[in-house]
Amino acid sequence: MKLPREPGAAASGRHRLAKFLGARGWGKPGEATPVDDAILMTNELITNAIKHGEGAISLTINYDEPDRLSVTVEDEGIFPLAPRGFDGNTIKVRGLGLVARLADRWGIESGPTTRVWFELVRTGA
Repeated sequence: MKLPREPGAAASGRHRLAKFLGARGWGKPGEATPVDDAILMTNELITNAIKHGEGAISLTINYDEPDRLSVTVEDEGIFPLAPRGFDGNTIKVRGLGLVARLADRWGIESGPTTRVWFELVRTGA
């Protein structure tokens, strides 16, 4: 999904993800699902792309297994190389620190574009 480089893009991404997860049965009453976490992290990644990235922004949602969600936000900017000793658990940047705490796995891939992604696993399904 292509997103405009404007503040409303985060709301569009949140809505798209909520609809996607709802259609797949995430968020049923009494089920331990990370829907709110996924929406919050997606919001943070899109907001970071708007504030710090360049060019087009895209949101990719993958659901390869019934209980595993992968979300990627990509922009045309170049993420600075991580400092030596980089550890996602010690990130001080608010948005990425949040992703590091909430995601089961996450990462940053930088080349001609920057891709920031996270994975969540649904438990109790």
